[in-house]
Amino acid sequence: MDTVAINHDILSGVNVALKPATFWSGPKLYVNDELLKGKRGTYVVKTQNGSNCTIKLKYTYFDPIPKIDIDGQIIKLVDPLKWYQYLWMGLPIIIAVDHGLFSKLIGLSTVRMNLQIFRGDKKPWIKYLHTGILSLSAAAAYISIVMMILNLVKH
Repeated sequence: MDTVAINHDILSGVNVALKPATFWSGPKLYVNDELLKGKRGTYVVKTQNGSNCTIKLKYTYFDPIPKIDIDGQIIKLVDPLKWYQYLWMGLPIIIAVDHGLFSKLIGLSTVRMNLQIFRGDKKPWIKYLHTGILSLSAAAAYISIVMMILNLVKH
């Protein structure tokens, strides 16, 4: 998913789009294909009639697509994820439970990547397949690294 169009009566005639958050950066707002600078998730957009409109991004760390607050009116750009999708995406957190910092980094970063996959525009079965492979790969990588470290410590 490259960008999500923001449609609202106030913004008619102005091309406003949201680029979802990536692994390394938060969501970005574009007006007429130009990156709009804002402060702490708050942006001012000039409407077609010349007045200013305030847009606030209401996002959480894990969901790459935030809700949008346009002059006090909350707009959902996409449907919220279902509980079972969060459960599926959150399976790598099992790696992070009662282990060190490294396991937490692997587990939480895998959950973050799974969320980005689920917010993509692929078919549902492909999303489940990709996130399943990613989660299994993260677990295999963690186990391999732990085994190597334990092997080094023995010698």
